[in-house]
Amino acid sequence: MGFNGRRKGKGEEMELEQLRNDMVAAMKARDKDRKDAISSLVSAVKKAAIDEGCRDDIPSQLVDRVILKELKTAKEQVDIPVLRTERSCSKNIGPVIR
Repeated sequence: MGFNGRRKGKGEEMELEQLRNDMVAAMKARDKDRKDAISSLVSAVKKAAIDEGCRDDIPSQLVDRVILKELKTAKEQVDIPVLRTERSCSKNIGPVIR
């Protein structure tokens, strides 16, 4: 699903301009979380474009690739299990999974 609530069809690619339009719509709707998420995607796309030397003409394939990379990173951050080592006063009890 695109950021404006519509589904992307097969072969339909996300353009940087569409991301910007979605960010403006989020600002108008006063949706800070959505605006911040889209803003970070726009920044990541711009950085990738600079790194690849295509800053002036950003291809939609690059936008899609960056979105997928950021999505994968976010999913990995959510899936990290919480490990904690608890210690008593004098001895190590070992790792405890909570």
